[in-house]
Amino acid sequence: MKEDLDKIFDTLLPILKDYSPPFSVDKPSKALKGKRNYTLVSSKKVIIAGRERSEVYFAGIIKQKDYVGFYYMLAYSEPKIKEQLSPDFLKLLRGKSCFYIRRIDKVLLADIKKALDIALDYYKHKGWV
Repeated sequence: MKEDLDKIFDTLLPILKDYSPPFSVDKPSKALKGKRNYTLVSSKKVIIAGRERSEVYFAGIIKQKDYVGFYYMLAYSEPKIKEQLSPDFLKLLRGKSCFYIRRIDKVLLADIKKALDIALDYYKHKGWV
């Protein structure tokens, strides 16, 4: 039986909110209008690959039709980070940076928290926050 996606979103939301600060809540794009979402960015001006950026995406959640997407940019931008994530968690990765969350349990919550902590350490090391 499929879990209630609003319940999953509501469970993940406070976990992401724990990272604000140092990250800021980003305003949703027009494409997300009407979808439940929460996105965190670093709003410190940085230079990445020779380009100045006013913000760097950290992580986010979006309630989709059949899942809650947990968007974790470090999985795409720094593939070696995946070596630190559990195989069961990585099975939920679709595409480059989106984990499809269709159920929630303590193990998965711990995996998400660990991934966010790894990313926070990485962003601090890079001077992005």
